[in-house]
Amino acid sequence: IRNRISEDGKVLDLSDRRLGDIEAKIIAECEEIKNVEQLFLELNYITAEGVRHLANSPHMQKLTLLSLDRNQIKDEGAKIIAGAATFAGLTTLMIEHNHVGDEGIVAIAQSEHMQNLVKLYVEGNPCGEVGMNALRDSETLANLEYPVFEGEEEEAEEEADEELQEQETLETEDVEEEEPLDEDEEYRK
Repeated sequence: IRNRISEDGKVLDLSDRRLGDIEAKIIAECEEIKNVEQLFLELNYITAEGVRHLANSPHMQKLTLLSLDRNQIKDEGAKIIAGAATFAGLTTLMIEHNHVGDEGIVAIAQSEHMQNLVKLYVEGNPCGEVGMNALRDSETLANLEYPVFEGEEEEAEEEADEELQEQETLETEDVEEEEPLDEDEEYRK
């Protein structure tokens, strides 16, 4: 673990290291991660049991980004994340390709601990309309900017178009028409 922590102690990248639940427990118990803000555990073999170890860690209080992309956490792991006060500081949660369905996504959408989330990556999971609607309509995820939901994307494009038109109008109004030069002034130039 020591060799994988950044010099400033804020980033720990253990992606694609063939880690499972036992290694997740070792990470969770390691005091050296107490200043880690970004934890990358992508492309491993971590299940809900490993997520439980991480969630119970006394050393992850500063975590703002957790990436569990391409593991095997399923709905149970997502529910553990949602219920963990340890993860209350997360602004980015990456759980793509983890077999998380509507049940896990709804748990995150309803979680009081997830209210700081700005980005939630859920691509490649079997969640359907129920889960996505729960995210879109969540009152606790008021800061969520990603994923962008259908309708919100169109609304953002319309706002951008309106701002561009407004700017073009202002630029047009600011341009003063130059008075034509008389023949003597043109000759002097």
